[in-house]
Amino acid sequence: MKCLIDGCDGVAKVRGLCSICYGAANASIRIGRTTWKELEDMGLSYKPQHKGSGLGAFAKAFKEKTSPITVAKIT
Repeated sequence: MKCLIDGCDGVAKVRGLCSICYGAANASIRIGRTTWKELEDMGLSYKPQHKGSGLGAFAKAFKEKTSPITVAKIT
């Protein structure tokens, strides 16, 4: 999916934004210029999606592919 921002040809990664536009949006939020809610209302960002993707899905898949770690007790 293409980045939500007009004139940007990046691939959307988070909230409909490419990594560069997401970084710029996040920087504006950190310095108090705007909020995610304001960006959503202006059509410059989507709400975060929680559909089982991301780290949770990665962690589950990783756990299934790796063997449990054995911890040795030192006496």
